[in-house]
Amino acid sequence: MPRDQIQSVSESLTSLSFDTLKIRIQNCKKDSTCIAPYANAFIMKAKKIKDTLNWLKGYKYHLYSLERINYTDSIIQLLSTTTNEKLLYELSVPYYIKAERYYEKREYDAALTNYLKSKELSDDMDVNFNIAIIKARFGHYKEALKMYKKAEQFYNNDNTFSDYLITLFAMGDAYRHLEQLDSASYYNNLGYKESREKNTKKLLPYFILNEAATDYDKGNFQKSYDSIQKILPDFINSKDVSNLVSCYYFLGMAAQHLDYKNESISALKKVDSLTLLLNDLEPEYRKGYEILIKHFQLKEDPYGELKYVKRLLAIDSVLNTKYQVLSKRLVKEYDTPLLLEEKEQLISSLRNEKKNFSTYLFISGGVILLITIYVIWSYRKQRQYKKRLEAVLQREQRKPQQIPLSKQDDLDIRPEIIKDINSKLYAFEKNKEFIKSEISIQSLAANFNTNTRYLSKIINFYKDKNFSNYINDLRINYCIERLKSDKQFRKYTIKAIAQECGFNTSESFSNAFLKNTEIKPSFFIKNMENVNRNS
Repeated sequence: MPRDQIQSVSESLTSLSFDTLKIRIQNCKKDSTCIAPYANAFIMKAKKIKDTLNWLKGYKYHLYSLERINYTDSIIQLLSTTTNEKLLYELSVPYYIKAERYYEKREYDAALTNYLKSKELSDDMDVNFNIAIIKARFGHYKEALKMYKKAEQFYNNDNTFSDYLITLFAMGDAYRHLEQLDSASYYNNLGYKESREKNTKKLLPYFILNEAATDYDKGNFQKSYDSIQKILPDFINSKDVSNLVSCYYFLGMAAQHLDYKNESISALKKVDSLTLLLNDLEPEYRKGYEILIKHFQLKEDPYGELKYVKRLLAIDSVLNTKYQVLSKRLVKEYDTPLLLEEKEQLISSLRNEKKNFSTYLFISGGVILLITIYVIWSYRKQRQYKKRLEAVLQREQRKPQQIPLSKQDDLDIRPEIIKDINSKLYAFEKNKEFIKSEISIQSLAANFNTNTRYLSKIINFYKDKNFSNYINDLRINYCIERLKSDKQFRKYTIKAIAQECGFNTSESFSNAFLKNTEIKPSFFIKNMENVNRNS
């Protein structure tokens, strides 16, 4: 019903008593279209006779009408002056509505302010859950996850089943950002299964997307690529721009690893165009711009390169403004000072296609400056690497230990099962079975006569890491001790060392070594030789 029509109907209803209007509103049963004219009539009638209490009640009824957005500030202004506790409690609703509206507009600071005001008046789960969503958006995934776990229990019933599924989606995403990929997959698959069983098919693509992102982080690029190709039409049809950006990002990144270069660049360009539409970017997606810049550098296309350098600088400015804490995984290939310098050089070269002496001097100076910066950076990096090498060499060899059991109730697993699995993990480490390249959580669970869920939970709890990191750390520690003690082993190729330690590829070995020690295996081996020669 148009607003002028609502106004006309409302005026005709002012002849009714407050009690009659109240009954009519109650009969609407929170039907937003039905409520608006009666709520308007309530306000108009109360204003006319200067009945403040009923005036406030009229605004309260508007909280359930289609007009509620237009009335939030008026409701807040009037309700904040009341001493009526019941009406004061209702003040939480307009703050909540305003917070949702700010969140939709990507104005996260304002959204958080209004959610917190709503929480002061009504500490319900919806408010707390949405605050957790904003915390995750700012990179505070551990804090957000604590609230998600409470929400999972709270929403797990038929009346709030859709909220329960949304919570599972959020948990999967949080675990992925915390690099607990087995747990991320568990909640993604649980959400997918629950959606199918309850025939909530519209949410299925979201869990597939979450798992595709998790597969990408696991290195399963083909699986990630195939999954996104499957669900991409769903997000295009639903016009869910925010998650469509996520689809194109992971499609582009997976395609990059699979060497589908043209498709990768096309997808990452779509990320950029949709980001402009949203005026918002997940910090994680910044890597896509670095790939676009490198692509146009290789093509020797300064116009394309400059376009995405400018876009990346603008995005960095927004990210630095909006996000106080960025994820530690966002290691910048192009930091802001270098981007600014590169931008100026590109603009200069485009304006002056004919090289002259002054341009030559400018570029030469820039090159000299870059070389100087590189030399200083390289020197500091070498010093840093040597300190890290000394720290690794001074490490005491970690021997397998029987872990005392504690806080068993937190795992929801019987104590005898926990004890049995920990004993088997002790033997597994002692016998160095982790250097078998075919080891997986499924095969190890089968050897232990248990299931992957129990094994994953126990490793996460007692080893304080996920299965993949647990196995990789055991292998790297084994590798370090052997490199320190076995001169012949140090003469092996990186590939041969990787295979000896249980890694299928030299790349996965190098990545795991760098993550564990913060230095590259080649640097470690080379300097081990120097240490031995000098000792």
